Amino acid sequence: MKTITRSDVFKQYAIISAVISDFQNLNYDEDYPEYNTDLDHLTLGRNEALYHKSFIFMLPHNDINTYTEALSEKLEKLFKALNINEFVLVSVPNSNIIGDTTITEPKFVKAQNYLQQFTKNKNYNEAFIFDIKDVSRMIHAYFWLSRLDMSLPEQLFFFDSKQQFFFFICKRGNIHLTVLDKNINLSNEVIKQNGFLPDADIDQF
Repeated sequence: MKTITRSDVFKQYAIISAVISDFQNLNYDEDYPEYNTDLDHLTLGRNEALYHKSFIFMLPHNDINTYTEALSEKLEKLFKALNINEFVLVSVPNSNIIGDTTITEPKFVKAQNYLQQFTKNKNYNEAFIFDIKDVSRMIHAYFWLSRLDMSLPEQLFFFDSKQQFFFFICKRGNIHLTVLDKNINLSNEVIKQNGFLPDADIDQF
């Protein structure tokens, strides 16, 4: 696990750069320019050709205290089957991605402290690169941050470093995944075979 600047992500990963730019273009509000201050990678127009298909899926599991462990185990199995070993985490808006420091819920603080080991700062607007061995810690951290911090950007994307897909964890703890490489072997059937429930997005907790 290591930190990386947003600008270096955009320089080193052309498809990630294009996706972030595309979402920023989508979020741009010409009527309220004061809302656009965190859009640091705008370009002209949109590029919908980047996206091939999307999936929403959940893991049936009603114990919130063991949910991230179970979710990470299933995701790691899926990623290994897809031959994915490394990830880049970056948000669409240029804003703090390690949570509100005024939140004192113990699980939130533990997740935040884990990330601050690497950022060395209580506020962090950049990005992370991490191996598949770090997936469980990152899934755990961002499940709790997303669930308990309403100020955290929902468009906080986990890209595989081969730039074949990206996903985010919503506040309900479910996975929203978009395919960028049409050749990747991912379908509702594959998702189901790995223990997930496709086309489902409810809050189990």
